[in-house]
Amino acid sequence: MYSSILSSARQKALISLSTIFVSLTSWSQISLTDDETVVNEDYNLRFGELYVDFAGSVTASFDSNVNYRSGEEKENGTAIVPGIETSVFWALSPYVTLDAGANIRYRNYLDGDGNDSLLIEGRDGGNSADLDLEFLLGDDSLFTFSNSLSGNSDTFSRTINSREAINDNYTAYFYSGMLDYAQRITPYTRLNLGLFRNYSWTEQDDLSFNDYTEDGVEARINSQIRDDMTLGVKASASKVDYEDSLRNEFDLLFVGLEFSTTTEAGAIFTGTVGAQNIDVDIANDPLSTDDGGWFPSADVQLTFNVGQFVSHEIGVFSGAGAASSIALSQDLTQFSYPNFAESYGGSYALDYLITENMVLRFSYEYNRVEESDAGLEYKDHRLELGTSVDTFEQGSVFVSFQYQNRFDANVENAGFVRYLLNGGLQFEF
Repeated sequence: MYSSILSSARQKALISLSTIFVSLTSWSQISLTDDETVVNEDYNLRFGELYVDFAGSVTASFDSNVNYRSGEEKENGTAIVPGIETSVFWALSPYVTLDAGANIRYRNYLDGDGNDSLLIEGRDGGNSADLDLEFLLGDDSLFTFSNSLSGNSDTFSRTINSREAINDNYTAYFYSGMLDYAQRITPYTRLNLGLFRNYSWTEQDDLSFNDYTEDGVEARINSQIRDDMTLGVKASASKVDYEDSLRNEFDLLFVGLEFSTTTEAGAIFTGTVGAQNIDVDIANDPLSTDDGGWFPSADVQLTFNVGQFVSHEIGVFSGAGAASSIALSQDLTQFSYPNFAESYGGSYALDYLITENMVLRFSYEYNRVEESDAGLEYKDHRLELGTSVDTFEQGSVFVSFQYQNRFDANVENAGFVRYLLNGGLQFEF
């Protein structure tokens, strides 16, 4: 995920400026969608209203701790990661558009105990591949079928008798799909009604008890209360069902506010804040008795530019959801599965366009995780520093350093330190 961020920092800065412009000029009536379409004018192919863009990349990566272990058990590894990024925009008619993008890479370890895996990310450094179909029913109503897919490395912990943890690496995949209907109630007020499905899984059979499906409904009402601000309410309800009958299933309920505002200086402040309720059915695993409750939930971002060359992004998040670890008794005869996990933290990112052809990026993220039922608890630091340079007309080279430190874990050996060195080439076709 990290290496693709560097190669797209310049595009993200331009998109940020474009988003500010749209926010300042589209206030006459509230938009039917929160996602502004940015067509890549530097496309490779065009057939009428179909725009297609391709880019490729090759990355050499060194990982100091491919198995997420501590002490002498950790093992390093070297990998080659080729990839291809595709972006498609197609106006099938004045009323139907398709917008899709994906960055698909394959990580092949040349040595070490890392898992070869397919990595699925988004275009321009996004977290997930996306495919959106929009059906404009009229000036004031819109159907959107949105899909996203991601796949990346994660870590899984087995705790023995609440004393010692064994960490393993695996590749986790996550799909999210939504059918959303947007209707302007007034020129300045919009209603959204949606059905969604989320699906999380891994290819490893011994971790299939973590695979789950979440089905739910969502309702939102947003109003443009002044030229540069929208404010709304949001509610959603969903049910999480595990593929196997080992983990307890649960219901999720969210109620809260969402907002978006642009200051006179051009800063964009967006987010959702509210409360989340988890209601657990403990029938599958009676040993896990924490049946949930109410938790604060937030996802807030502030983005602003300093001059023409520096952009900042600050984020804060909190919430609760599915847990992944398990606990084993000392004799390995009894298992217990935490019912859910709380997480909260913050992030900061800096993009600095040093010259016309060179960009520097720094990012930092702090995350704290606390699982229910005396499950795993830890804190996590992630830091990245890197740069990309346009070396020829259709390509750039990039290099980055990433550092991860999981610490203050409540069981022995659950923490680890890991750093990665990435270098490579990205090129346009």
